[in-house]
Amino acid sequence: MTIPFRDNFVFIPDWMVTFLYLSLTAATIVAIYLFYNRFKIYGIRRLLKGLSGSAKTNMDTFVKGGLLQRKVLLRNPGALIHVLIFYGTVALFIGTTLVFFDADLLKPFGIKLLQGDLYLYYKVTLDVFGVVFILGVLYATFRRVGLKPSYLHSTKGDYVILLGLLYMGVTGFVLEGLRLTLKPVPWAGWSVVGNELSKLFATYATNPDLLLGTYRALWAAHALVAFFMVASIPYSSLYHIPAAGLNMLLAPKKPLGRMNTPFNLKTMMETGNFEVKVGFNRADDIGWDRRVMLDSCTNCGRCEAVCPATAAGRPLSPRKLIQDLDRFLLSEVRTRGTKDVFESEAVNEDELWSCTSCNACVYECPVYINQLDFIYEFRRSLVAANRLDEYKNRLLLNEATHFNPYGISPSERDVVVEELHARKYQEGARYEYVYWLGCASTFDLRARSIAKSMIKIMEKAEVSYIVLGSGEKCTGDPVRRLGEEGRFQELALQNIETLKKVGAKKIVTHCPHCFNTIKNEYPELGGRFEVFHHSEFISRLMDEGKLKLSRRLELKAALHDACYVARGNAMVNEPRNVLKAVPGLQVVEMKDNRRRTFCCGAGGANYWYKAKEKVAISKLRLNQAMRTEAKILAVECPFCTVMMEDSVKATDAESSLTVRDIAEVVAEAL
Repeated sequence: MTIPFRDNFVFIPDWMVTFLYLSLTAATIVAIYLFYNRFKIYGIRRLLKGLSGSAKTNMDTFVKGGLLQRKVLLRNPGALIHVLIFYGTVALFIGTTLVFFDADLLKPFGIKLLQGDLYLYYKVTLDVFGVVFILGVLYATFRRVGLKPSYLHSTKGDYVILLGLLYMGVTGFVLEGLRLTLKPVPWAGWSVVGNELSKLFATYATNPDLLLGTYRALWAAHALVAFFMVASIPYSSLYHIPAAGLNMLLAPKKPLGRMNTPFNLKTMMETGNFEVKVGFNRADDIGWDRRVMLDSCTNCGRCEAVCPATAAGRPLSPRKLIQDLDRFLLSEVRTRGTKDVFESEAVNEDELWSCTSCNACVYECPVYINQLDFIYEFRRSLVAANRLDEYKNRLLLNEATHFNPYGISPSERDVVVEELHARKYQEGARYEYVYWLGCASTFDLRARSIAKSMIKIMEKAEVSYIVLGSGEKCTGDPVRRLGEEGRFQELALQNIETLKKVGAKKIVTHCPHCFNTIKNEYPELGGRFEVFHHSEFISRLMDEGKLKLSRRLELKAALHDACYVARGNAMVNEPRNVLKAVPGLQVVEMKDNRRRTFCCGAGGANYWYKAKEKVAISKLRLNQAMRTEAKILAVECPFCTVMMEDSVKATDAESSLTVRDIAEVVAEAL
């Protein structure tokens, strides 16, 4: 019985084999040179050092995000396309590598790898993945040419790559069919597609010279196209493959809601050294690791598809921002330019101020780009240059003089504490929690109702707590996200000192921005506390049996997940548990929910200034709520409360929908 085996270079004369290897060598040299030029943009030594330091830590990200395509699979139909192409390519690459081992490395030692059952399984597996690969490429092409989703932007280079991939996939099967026609073998059935094609080509079996000439020409063309595509990777859309892998291995691990800290104000004050460059405005300001991040962008448009600013018609597309920055960076590096990024119009100020810092783009990006890191750095540069309008300047002035964004006297905090009948801190008093009221629920009458409800809940559950009154200052979230790092750190250091002075260990707050800032950003400045968002805190009280609800609310409620609770801190079950514990309340989901929630439009300091838009972001979210036919829009943030309630009033929907914080819902059910 004949043992099945792979017949390498059958029908290919020696001169063509020699030409093949010369072409492969040339393509390899070109690819190495172009990769070297591309990697020089990062600094090869810095790149290698960075990889040695972070690769082990980030290997799980590389495996889950790169090899297992975890983030890609979050969204269809793009997920299906990419998975088909990705795994098809991986399988075909492994198959080609095995051929290389079989024909070149092992042959001199008399070892035959691809033979017997292994070869048969190899053939059928490659045929299956080859079909998968072609289907993926065809669907990707149809999606760009026919379906044309608004967020998917194609270039001529994309079509060249797709046609090249399609050509390689199809000609691979055609070559197999021609080979089996010219030289039938008993195991041909294992070449599922190639065997069927050989039956079609059998018509020309009487003209073997034609088949042989076609086979050789197609074989050479197939190889040259493959070599060309490999050599062009460093300067084609395929470069996202190695760049994305590098970015996954290099991207710093941090909570989604935490901004980078460019300096430590306390250290600067102690040393007297205040010389520090803050923000980006030139290519030189962009660090080598951020350059890798820019290069890894696939232009897939997933960030654009989920961006609330884009949906509202604001002049921001996270995709376009990253693409424009990458082009600007490459141009500046090649020409050794020193252009200002704003003067060159690579970045537009309006698009930066359009961002609500909701982190939807960051969460969605399949290659782990942090678009907000760039936006924040450019904002910092604008603040440093005092390129701000009256609203932004007023915010900074209010924070500097009154320690809150509203510009109201700090003494008003004590008045509000008296009004709430809350337990104020007394020196020497023992307590378990500091209830952090936050600026919104102190100075905004509508949001103050949330604080009243929380006080009622804590009193009912006999929670040991205190409030700080005028000892509390703005956490600094709005000024930090506006771009004023120094003012943020001033506020943060003062709050940390106050909290330590009163002996705070555990903090409860109903404001997601206060929650995120104290939990994720204060630790870098020396403030480490156990921080609870009120949705988590109320849920815990219920679990411990300290809070029992008796009043029935026979209503349907839709939950609006706050960005800095759900997406930023992965807290999605707790608010639902709270609402489901309310007798009679039916909880329904909006279109965008949990970690893929939709912003209310207030984040990123947007609450304090006006951004150009065609439709309010909060109105877009309200439309989703209205489609659920819920009577209550349950929220978990004072800013969401105000934004959504304003949209309800503006659309005359007050008779059909009421906006209530979850604390207000629970307090009503007590």
